[in-house]
Amino acid sequence: MGRGHLVDDRPDEHANRLIDGMDAAAKLNVVDRLSRGLRAMRVAGVRLAHPEWNEERLRREASRSMLEGSH
Repeated sequence: MGRGHLVDDRPDEHANRLIDGMDAAAKLNVVDRLSRGLRAMRVAGVRLAHPEWNEERLRREASRSMLEGSH
């Protein structure tokens, strides 16, 4: 893990074995759950920065920032 990184992006052998044992539907389910969790965390981050915004605006900004890769 490099200096300043919060995530170790090296392959995890245990995770690889688990993924290899999943069928396509199970893998899709994992991706869906991860995506929903990421979106919820991003909305929460935007909410902290803009507590006055309504839910629709928070979701739009979270989506925009994820698509554009901004933090």
